[in-house]
Amino acid sequence: MLYLGIDIGKNNHVASLINEKGKIIFKAFSFSNTTDGGESLITKLNNFITSVNDVEIGMEPTGHYWLSIYSFLALKGFVIHVVNPIQTDGWRKGIEIRKRKTDIIDSVLIADLIRYGTLS
Repeated sequence: MLYLGIDIGKNNHVASLINEKGKIIFKAFSFSNTTDGGESLITKLNNFITSVNDVEIGMEPTGHYWLSIYSFLALKGFVIHVVNPIQTDGWRKGIEIRKRKTDIIDSVLIADLIRYGTLS
């Protein structure tokens, strides 16, 4: 099983993929908040998966910007977890000594959080 974390942005999102052991497969894949951007994410994912059942996806509900990529991926049949930002912040405090917060760090952090499966 693979886990994709997406850090949502207004114009661009950042995605990182990890495996079941937490090893980073790819990180900092940036794609636009458009249909073409969603298609580029699917193309990138297809290098690592054979079906939609091979990956679980997580994202935070940032404003209304997450709705388009969520809907796009849901229509494709992916399992998607919408993660409360309070949970990711708590997770960050448990694993990050330095108080760093970047799109890249957040996308890996979201992937790692859904890998552990302790979501509510």
